[in-house]
Amino acid sequence: MTIMQAWLLFGIPALVLALALFSGRSPWRSGLGYVVLLAGFAGLAAFDRASAAVLGGLLALLFAAGRGGVMERRAQLEQPAEADVPGWAGSDRTLKPGQHE
Repeated sequence: MTIMQAWLLFGIPALVLALALFSGRSPWRSGLGYVVLLAGFAGLAAFDRASAAVLGGLLALLFAAGRGGVMERRAQLEQPAEADVPGWAGSDRTLKPGQHE
């Protein structure tokens, strides 16, 4: 199998699927994104170690950035609901121009 075939079979689908899974702040989707990248890494490592390093580096950067970690979950819990923010659609306390809380 050539490098191009390995990327078409493992690399590109793993990158696209991981991008879709990491796009939100859901902890289970981030965990699944790590699994997808790890599987793509293993598939590429079987055929070309240099190409596997690309996915491995991306995996390390995402892990180091804390995607799906405790801080991300804490930020999700502390994020105010849309109805609690004055001036947002659906808020019962809509501010007029020039009015401050």
